[in-house]
Formats: sequence, C-alpha cells, structure tokens
Amino acid sequence: MEVIELDDSSLEWVPVIDGIPLEERSGFYQLPSLDSPVRLVSRSCVDSAEGPGPEVWSGDFSKELLVFKLDADARQGRRVHCPGRGLCLVVAPSDWKPLGRPGPVAPEPVLPDGAYTAHYFDLDAEDGHVAFRRPDGHESRLARHRLDVRLEGAVLPDSSARMGPFFGPTPPVLSAATPEVWDEVATIVVGEEGPGRKRWRTHFHPSTGSRIQEMPPELVSKGAGWFFVRFYSYTDDLIDSLDFRFASGLQLMHRPQVRLLPGTEGHDEVRFVLSAGRGWEVTPMWPRLCRAEVDQSSSEIALVIPAAPEADETRWQVDPPGGRPVPLVIRLDRVWWSLVDDGEEPRWSDRPLRVLRDWFRPVSRKRLLLKLPRGLRVRLGFDASMAREFGPAGSDGRPLAVHLRDFADCPEVTRPSPASFRVWVSRESAVCLSLPALTLRCRICDHPGTSRQDMVRHVGSHLDDLFPRLSWEEILEAFPDRGYPKALYRCSYCGHIEFNEQTISSDNATSAILAHLDNCPYAERDGGRVIPRFEPIDDVERMREILPRLRQENLPDIRRCRFCPRDSEPWEDPSREAMTAHLMERHWDELWTYREE
Repeated sequence: MEVIELDDSSLEWVPVIDGIPLEERSGFYQLPSLDSPVRLVSRSCVDSAEGPGPEVWSGDFSKELLVFKLDADARQGRRVHCPGRGLCLVVAPSDWKPLGRPGPVAPEPVLPDGAYTAHYFDLDAEDGHVAFRRPDGHESRLARHRLDVRLEGAVLPDSSARMGPFFGPTPPVLSAATPEVWDEVATIVVGEEGPGRKRWRTHFHPSTGSRIQEMPPELVSKGAGWFFVRFYSYTDDLIDSLDFRFASGLQLMHRPQVRLLPGTEGHDEVRFVLSAGRGWEVTPMWPRLCRAEVDQSSSEIALVIPAAPEADETRWQVDPPGGRPVPLVIRLDRVWWSLVDDGEEPRWSDRPLRVLRDWFRPVSRKRLLLKLPRGLRVRLGFDASMAREFGPAGSDGRPLAVHLRDFADCPEVTRPSPASFRVWVSRESAVCLSLPALTLRCRICDHPGTSRQDMVRHVGSHLDDLFPRLSWEEILEAFPDRGYPKALYRCSYCGHIEFNEQTISSDNATSAILAHLDNCPYAERDGGRVIPRFEPIDDVERMREILPRLRQENLPDIRRCRFCPRDSEPWEDPSREAMTAHLMERHWDELWTYREE
C-alpha cells in the first residue's frame, strides 16, 4: 500500500506486526514472516500503540494472496487487491502450483525457510491471468480488474512499452470509456517515475460527470520526464496505474511510412522529423550508425535510421534544457532474411540471395531465416497460389527458421530457367531467394559444371594442385617428433648416403658426410686433401625412396588442402574420394563460380 503525501503535515506511517514496528532499511521494511497481520501506525503513536491505521496484510493466505503491481523497471511493486494490467508479482505458499502460461521470470523463494514463493505473471500476455492449484486440489483464481482508462494525446514516435507512451508537446489527458468509470476513483496521483525518494508528485480528484480528466498544470512546468498516474479507491487501495513520458519541447512533424517488405533495392532509410524547442537536443544512443540532423533555420531535428537490421530498434536520448534526459525508443517493423547451415550465424539481407538448386534437395541442411516483427505470419514459395504459411516467430526474438528441403517438390527447383522464391505479407511480396539461369564454372579452368557427378569428377582432375604434397621442410615442421632427418647428404663420388641416429640434425649430417669423404676411395684429392663434393637430399620423392632403406619405414603421402589454414592438420595417405569430398563440401565457393549463359 502507498500512503499519499498530501502536505507537510501528513502523518508518517510505520508498519507494525503484533505492535512491534518493523526496521526500516533504505526506505523498505523487511517482514520477518508472512503469518501475522501487518498494520500501519502513526509514528507519533508507536510508543503508545494508539491510533492504529489500516490493515495492509491479514496474514491469512486462505483469504487473500499478496499481489504487487510492478513498476516499469520491475524492481519495485505496490500492493493491489486485484491484478489489472502489466507485470505483477504474487506471493503464495510454496506448495501452491501456478496455472497457465509461465511467467517472464522464474519463481523464487521469499523467505529463507522456503515456505513462500514469489511468482511473476504478465497480464498483458495472451490469456494472462493469476491462478493456483492448492494442495487440496481446489483452484484459486484472482479476478482481474482493469480500470477502463487510457492516455490520449499527441504521441511521439516511440515503442517502449515498458515506459509507456511518449507525448509532446502537450501532456496527455485521461480518457475513460464512460463518465461512470470515475465513480470508483477517489484520488489520482501523478508523479515522476524512477528510483529514489523526493521526486515530484501531486494529486487531484476526478471531476464527476466528465469522461475526460485533464492533467494537473504543474506537469507542464516539469518540461520533460517519465511519469506515473495511479488511481486509488475510497479505501486508499491502488486500483490501477499507467506510465507515460512527456516532452513539452518536441512535436512530431513527419512520420514516414515504413514498409514491412523491402523493395527491389532493399529497405529505405527512415527519417522521423521533430520540431524542437530552443535548447532541446535528441542524441542517438544505439546503434551508433543512426544520426540526428538539425536544421537550424526551421528548428527541426531529423532522426535518421539507416536500412540495417540492427537499426530496427534504436535508442535515443531527449535532453531538455536544464532538465533530466528522457529515453526514446523507435522500433521499425521490417522483414529481413538470411540463408544458413546448421549452427551458422545469420547475415541479414534485404536483397535476393542467389541459391543452388541442390540446396532444395531432401537431404539439404540449408535453412531460410526470417527476422519478423512480433506476431507476423508470412507465406513462402515460388508461386502465390502454392505458397505455404509460416509463423509467427518466437516471442523470445528468435527468427523464423524454414528448411529449404520443405520445398523440394516445387517444379521450379528442377527447371533450368530462373525462378524467384518469395515472401508474402498479405498481398505484398518480395523476392528473398533467386534461382538464376546460370551455369557453374570451375574457377581454375572455366570448366562448366553441368551436374554434381560431373563436378566431382572434374575436381578430381585438380587434386594435385588443390591438395599439394608437403615439401620436406613442411613435413619436418608438421611432424617434429617423428625423428625424420633434418638433412641428408649424398656423396657425389660413390653415391653413399650417411644416416644414423646421430645424424638427425643438420649439423651432424654435415660432419658425417665429411667424415665419409675422408675415407671414400673414389674421392678426388689435391695434395692429399679430399676435394669435398656432396649434394643435399631434400626432395620428398627421393626421401620416399631412401627412407625405407635407412629406417625400414615408408614415408606416407602427406598433403594439405590449399584453401585450409597453413596450420591445419595435414592429411596422410588420403584417398582421392576423401580429398574430393572435402573440397566440394568445405570449399565450394573457392572452386566454383556462377557465370551467366
């Protein structure tokens, strides 16, 4: 329950349990238990226990539940008897099981003993309600009571449901469905929203017989801010509340038409034009690629939003002269798409993506991802009469995923002529995938790829270029622990190759061949000194011939894919089929390119 501060002489209330006042901690009072009634007592009467105020909690869950309407930040809540709209928190015994749609936040214990649990309910969601199944099998359902009142006025371009609508340059009015709606409202409190104490607030009583209630004139003097409106009954119970923002120095001059689907050149840049008072500023906060263009001659500010998927929701800051900044959120409903394999991150596009007909085969893993506005349903296909309906996308923001193999039976997939795969929203459509009348050409020799079998066979003709054998230096670098000789030398006189376990290093190999030359009977001598003539053996094929004789060990055929990183694992004795499959699956784009006929 909230105590309305009417003036400086208002009583200061203190919550008590069994006559004992609760300890205050930063403006909050922690309840030691939920099993006892909680009352409000004037601080001046605490010691004498006289003048008890209203009971705010009975301590009996069989009579009522603890229901709190949460504020826009979901950080604080106010006690209500009947949930109405928005997010609410309900405290119930832990053996009571919530019914219906799971809340946006997981339940959590309230007290250390775990006897009670806090549950979150989104009453604005479809079928949003508060209901529990008790241990005795009976159901407890709270009746919803939403005051039939809404805010009306000139609305600025904003999509922040959490903070309510944004009005300017005049504050909104409270519009009831009928004048009789106000009969149950005793007091209307208007104040600054947000954390902290001593924020501005005021109150007034609704005018009887009128459907429209004007905001208090003090609101205009605030200039700008984030505000709440709370409606209280004649028993000081909170009936309902609304949030809104207001900026007296901003007026919407131009709201552009934003198309759901892109045109032939993609989505357009979007410009919202505001008329700004002197000293007012609007700054883009996220993403940075947005900008605000100021026309000094007309005092207009253009909020420019580019054609980029990350700019579908942009955040701005409204800075009034000498006042508190107010956040502004603009959300655009635009459709984007991407083509991915399993586990691949999407790269969103608003242009037709070229695809292969093989990607529509039943074994294909290719998926079309669609970034859709919430709740939107679309149709997909080559032909409007055969298009299939999909959606809506998940409420958690995940894109709609459609496997291309679901369209394997479409005749366009097997035709050589070009075809366009479209997305429809109502009667409007856009091309998202393009099957062009193209032939695939080998990037190495321009050979046409007429079929997958032909392409596999053709890649096999380039294996020595695409999977080259490693040089001896590369083999030593890749396998330093195998004991392969770093250098071998062959005597030019007799053809002898000196190799043993001590000649693995290049230095020892040189010493060994020189020692052999000293004793070689075929070596030429000059004045008794040997003329050293020997040649290094660093050719892989010669090593392949020599190594079995030296170590009784065959040197494997060691290769590495030309397109893979240099530090990737080499292939040992790979089959032609394995190398071809690797190139076709991993390096399709490096091997083949589309060429127009």
